[in-house]
Amino acid sequence: MAEEQLSFETLKVRAGYKDIFLLVMLLLMCGCHHHQFKIGVTSSPHLASLFLAEKSGKWDKNSHLVNFPTSADVGYALISGKIDAGFMEPNKALLIKEIREFKDIKVIGKITYKYGGVLIVRKGLDLDLHHLNGHTIGISEPECKLYHALLKDIEYAHDSTAGIRFQTIPFADMIPAIEAGRIDAAITKSSYGAYAKKLGMTIPYSQWNITAGDACCPAVTAQCEFLLLGRKEKANETDQLSRLLLETTKESDAVLRQAAAEKTGISGDILESLPVAAYDVADNKLLQLFITVDEKEKKE
Repeated sequence: MAEEQLSFETLKVRAGYKDIFLLVMLLLMCGCHHHQFKIGVTSSPHLASLFLAEKSGKWDKNSHLVNFPTSADVGYALISGKIDAGFMEPNKALLIKEIREFKDIKVIGKITYKYGGVLIVRKGLDLDLHHLNGHTIGISEPECKLYHALLKDIEYAHDSTAGIRFQTIPFADMIPAIEAGRIDAAITKSSYGAYAKKLGMTIPYSQWNITAGDACCPAVTAQCEFLLLGRKEKANETDQLSRLLLETTKESDAVLRQAAAEKTGISGDILESLPVAAYDVADNKLLQLFITVDEKEKKE
């Protein structure tokens, strides 16, 4: 009978082992959650080098992509500490730079895209340079180089611009305006081409012989589609990510296009007709744009 019964001491030891096991499991679970490195993204094909990096064997298993509707949402999640790094459009990043919490954020790198202009036309509307009269065309502003390149090419084709209605509208609002029927077409940055084609719009005109450097397309940010931003306390993780992106961006255009197509749902045929974005570290001119109030005060 005594042999069949467990002693009180034995029960205490076994109970202790059980408690230790549960404690270890809880610590492991907490640790895994704590060490997650969250990267905010949108479904842009210009993040091809990142999408390819995620598939690579060098991708950190604790790194996770978090999808957001817009890069502005990425920015607010970043400064609030909900994510650790993220890709933001430069104009959106310049806006949140004025928020005090931006002092905890660092500019790491940039996604660049070949600068040029494309005329995007509403789905189902057959337009080209010879048939723009009587239609409303969106332009970013009267002094925009893309707009003046379009005018020059229309004149070169011996056509008149007298019957074209030009409407000023920000680049980011052009595609929604076309979808809503407010405008028929728009002359916009080439980087919007892939998304426009995904929505069924056409591009009857493109111009790549343009140099950035005006109010709507500053030379420093015109070719820069996204900035890689990271929280300063996550410097090791963001630097590791940056090094990996420098590797994947060197892959062939075909490989990068495939990674973008798989992640965004944009067909390879659409991407095949457009340039591929590239990743690089942020240069000094770009970094100077994002000096925070605190950093300026320290220098002074």
